[in-house]
Amino acid sequence: RASTLWRVRDGTDSAVVSDGVQFILALAWSLTSLHCLTDAFLVDLRGCLRHLARMADVQLKQVVSCGPLPSGRPRVAQIFTRSGVAPTLLSDLPGMVIVHKPADWEVDGLVTEEGGGNHAPLSAFVQSLLPRSKYPLVWDVRHNYGFLHRLDVPSSGLVLGGTSLEGYYWLRLQLDSQRLQREYFVLCQ
Repeated sequence: RASTLWRVRDGTDSAVVSDGVQFILALAWSLTSLHCLTDAFLVDLRGCLRHLARMADVQLKQVVSCGPLPSGRPRVAQIFTRSGVAPTLLSDLPGMVIVHKPADWEVDGLVTEEGGGNHAPLSAFVQSLLPRSKYPLVWDVRHNYGFLHRLDVPSSGLVLGGTSLEGYYWLRLQLDSQRLQREYFVLCQ
């Protein structure tokens, strides 16, 4: 059973927790690629991942809440785009959000598009809604502000994100095990 794969105690070093999370996600991806991941084993993996993610959330809250605020970040009220359309929070679920990203907004994080910084950062919109003290993940660039995936700046569409590591890693587990799929539509004028 997966519950015996990764046993850690509260207060465990953050590197050990991170390694455990990465191991579980890689295992799910590998077993899915081999068509060997059963639903029962996925439930076990989720239980292990949930335990590790809750510990990581506690650790992240301690790190992010005491660190300096990001400097030079625009407030949403100061952001203007060519289209004049702002993002929309479509769903706020426990640990997760669904945001509609209009064109001209960038899903920013550790990696930004070429010329990064010239586009409206989607993280600023999410941060304007979710306080740092309660939602440290959306303020943490190391985790791409909680965004699960990217969309190109000229594109619009739905972006999934975590507001906690528990929610973020649950989404990642679903994506890595192909329980969550993406579809793209191209409309031309």
